[in-house]
Amino acid sequence: MHIYTEYLTSIRTLSIQIVSESPSDEQTSVLVSPDGLSLKASCHADVASVRLPVTLRGQDRGQSQTPDVPSAKLQYRFQVQAEHATISDGNAIIPWTATDLTDSLELTCKICDTAVVSRDKVKQWKDLPSENWAEMMDFWHCHKPNEPNTHDHATDEKGYAAQSRLTAQRAVGLVNATSFLLTAGDCSNVKSATSNSHANSNDNEAILHCASCNASIGTFDDATQSYKLAKLSLSLSHRPSGARQCFSPELWLSCRLLNAVESQGLRKFTLLSSGPGDALLIWIFTPDLYISSSKGASAEPIRVAKVLWKYAPSAMDTPGSALDSQSLSEGEMEMPSFELTAMEQYLERSSLLLPEHAGHLMGWNVGLLQRFILEDIGTNRRY
Repeated sequence: MHIYTEYLTSIRTLSIQIVSESPSDEQTSVLVSPDGLSLKASCHADVASVRLPVTLRGQDRGQSQTPDVPSAKLQYRFQVQAEHATISDGNAIIPWTATDLTDSLELTCKICDTAVVSRDKVKQWKDLPSENWAEMMDFWHCHKPNEPNTHDHATDEKGYAAQSRLTAQRAVGLVNATSFLLTAGDCSNVKSATSNSHANSNDNEAILHCASCNASIGTFDDATQSYKLAKLSLSLSHRPSGARQCFSPELWLSCRLLNAVESQGLRKFTLLSSGPGDALLIWIFTPDLYISSSKGASAEPIRVAKVLWKYAPSAMDTPGSALDSQSLSEGEMEMPSFELTAMEQYLERSSLLLPEHAGHLMGWNVGLLQRFILEDIGTNRRY
């Protein structure tokens, strides 16, 4: 038996799907616990239970009615009372921003704990501006109200431009949602792929590896001639005696998608890599959702983004599809091949949480990506 629940915070609706090996009958039982926190279903010897993502109270508590017509698929929907609804602002949570970082921190390879950025190496951390910031500033400059004696000022007097080049500085770390941009001199125990390794390859990807365990930890950024270290490959500690903090790559991948949704106002992206492999077409269908599944590693609820995805080469293989025929703005997102591979693996693995009939939607695969919650910010985890 498989129980899957979804709670949509925006409309305070809890949906429950129960799939059993045999059709329901008079012995089928679907019971919400007296405290409204969990649900148990049974059909003969087939039994499963989950922790609900939201508390059910009042008339929602107790025995749920089974349908008169036998069915192996049971579905329920509850409207959750406002006072019991989960509060969520839906914004992407981004750990390890510049305000969280100090010169005493150490960044290490998450696999082997080898130091990648030593303590006191970086004296200042700065958050990178949001995407397209220079273009937006140029737009504002061109359309702002006229000011006396300023109409002859040249573009270079603004101090910025869309073509302005970002440069990394020694002892200064630049931070975005999912990576750090640092000079090579501020890093240690980092090796890049040699030219020989790409001699017989068509890809131009310059992956950075941990010199100790050879794990992929970032890329060489050609535009800034600096190292771009991936947060998902690193652990962080603030003090020599402090515990190391790191998070599942899945959380960082969802963070990157959700941050792009917020900054670009788009939900649909083509994920590309300069390395070998197919591109992925991604649609962030529901950015904020709480789910629980009896098939998960834990029956406890988790916060996720629901994602529709497929391989980009097959994106046009299903003409006439209602989802494809909609006029949706689409963006592009480039990421290292090891991140794109991880994205694909997490999306494929997440299908195990869903009932089999819910794993596909009109030519798309349905996936779930777990996302950060506020409690993650202050936790120390090892993965």
